[in-house]
Amino acid sequence: MQNKFIFSLILGLMSILNMKAQVASDAFRLANTNVGGTARFEAVSGAMGALGADYAAICVNPGGIGLYRKSDFAFSFLVNSNQNSSTLKNLNQSNQSYDKIRNSFSLSNIGFVTGVNKSSSNWLRTNFVIGFNQSAQFAKKTNVKGQSQGSILDRFLEQSLDPNGEGLAGIPADNLDDFEAGLAYEVGAIFDPISSDNKTTYIHDLLPLKTYGTEKSHILSETGTAYNLNIGFGGNYKEKLFVGGNLNFPFFSYKSSRTHFETPISTQATSPFVSLEYKDNNNQSGGGINIAFGAIVKPNKNLRFGLAYQSPSYISITESYNSELTYVFKDNAGVSSSNTAKSPDGLFEYALITPQFVTASFGYVAKFGFLTADVQYKDFNQTKYLLTIESDAPADAEYQKIVNADIDKQYKSVWKANLGAELALDKSRIRLGTSISQSPFANEDKWLIAPSAGLGYRGNKTYFDVSFSKRTNQENYLPYITGSSDFNDDGNTDAVQPIVETKLNQYQVVMTFGFKF
Repeated sequence: MQNKFIFSLILGLMSILNMKAQVASDAFRLANTNVGGTARFEAVSGAMGALGADYAAICVNPGGIGLYRKSDFAFSFLVNSNQNSSTLKNLNQSNQSYDKIRNSFSLSNIGFVTGVNKSSSNWLRTNFVIGFNQSAQFAKKTNVKGQSQGSILDRFLEQSLDPNGEGLAGIPADNLDDFEAGLAYEVGAIFDPISSDNKTTYIHDLLPLKTYGTEKSHILSETGTAYNLNIGFGGNYKEKLFVGGNLNFPFFSYKSSRTHFETPISTQATSPFVSLEYKDNNNQSGGGINIAFGAIVKPNKNLRFGLAYQSPSYISITESYNSELTYVFKDNAGVSSSNTAKSPDGLFEYALITPQFVTASFGYVAKFGFLTADVQYKDFNQTKYLLTIESDAPADAEYQKIVNADIDKQYKSVWKANLGAELALDKSRIRLGTSISQSPFANEDKWLIAPSAGLGYRGNKTYFDVSFSKRTNQENYLPYITGSSDFNDDGNTDAVQPIVETKLNQYQVVMTFGFKF
C-alpha cells in the first residue's frame, strides 16, 4: 500500500491548500513559448538573430534594433489550424481514434520603431521600439471514447484515504476536499460500507469486482493566448557593433473545460454503478516581467554574428476553478438514483518562474539574399512554482517542493537550431527554413523538425510578406491522475491511470504588412 500512502499525502496537501493542483504540465505550457513572428521571420524558421531590422528578430536579439535605418511600422495576422488526433490506450483491445480541428484568426504582432541619426558621433543611429507579439496559442480540443482499465472512482477513493491509516481507512467525511472526493462522497460515488462502527472506511461500487474497467468518454476544450509587450532601445556603433535591450512584459489568459463520462462495461452489469459525469472548469490569467539584451557584430559587409540573452520571467498568476459530479447507481431493489453535487468557486494566487535562454546567431548577407542560422539553449528544469508568495502555511511550502521536483523529473534542457535562407529577385523574395529541436521531455530522446517557407515583396516604403509553416507534436495526455494504488493488497494495481495518445498537427499562415518612413 506504499503508493496509496504517498499519493494520499499529496492529495491531502491539496485539500489543505483548498486549490486546484498546480502540475508540471501547466508550468510547461507557459515556459514553452516562442516569439510570434512576422511572416519573414516565420518563413526562415526564426533564423534572424544576426540580421535584425525586423520586429520579430529584435525580440530574439535586441541588438538588431540598431540595424534599422528608418522608422518602421509593421503588423501581422496569423491563421492557425490545429488538427488533434487522440486515442485512449487499452492493453486488451484497440480503441477508435478521434480527430478534432480548431481554426483561428488573430493578430500575431504589431511593432513600431523610430530613431535619430547622429552623423557627428560614433553612434551613428539610436532607435526606440515598442510593440507586442503573440507568444503562444492554447486553443485545442481533445476528444476520446473507448474502454480502459480502472475508473475515475479510483482517484476519488485515493483522495479520501488516510495516509497514516491501514487498508481502506479514510479521513473524516467533513475533511474531504470540496472539489473531488467531497463531491464523490456527497453523491454516493464513494461511501462507508459500515457506517455504524467507529471507523471511517471508504469503497466504491466497482471495487468488489476482481478486475474492472469502464467505457469512457472524455472531452477537454482549451482556449487562450499568451502575449509579450516589449519596450526596447538600441544603437549602431560605427556600422560594426549593434547593441540593444528589451524590457518585456509577458501576459496570458487560459481556460479549460473538461467533461469525463463513464459507464460500466457490459460484463460488469452486476455492479450497482450505472454512470458518472465529472466536469471541471479552470481559468488562469497573469502577467510578469523579464529583460533581454543582445549584440550583433559586423566584421565586414557580408558577415554578421549575434549573441543574445533573455532573463527568467517572473509571472504572477490568478487561478479560479469549480467542479461538478453526477452519479447514477441502482439500489438493492434495482431502482436507479441520480445525485449531483457542485463545488464552491475556488481562487488561488501564486507565481511562476520560467527559464532564461541564450541565442547565438550567424548570418551571411549578399546581393542574392542571405543564409542564416540560430542556435538556442533553454533549460526547462529552471521552471519553478512559487506557491508561498501569499501564504506561510507549511502545506503550501511542502506541495511547492513536490511539484517543482516533478518538473525536474519530467523535463530537461534542450538545444534548438533554426536554419533559413532568402533569395532576392529584384523586389521579390523567396524564403525557406527549418527548425530542429530536442524534445523537452526527459523520457524522450528524439528531435523535432518543423519546415517553413514564404514569399515577400520589398518596396522602397512598403513591404508585404506571407509564410507557411507546419509543426507536429506527439505526446500523452492523462484524463485524470492516480497513485496506482493496490487497494486489496493482492500485488496488482487497481487504480490504473488512463493514457491518451495525441498527435497534434499545427498549420500556420502569417501575413505581414509594413511601412517605412
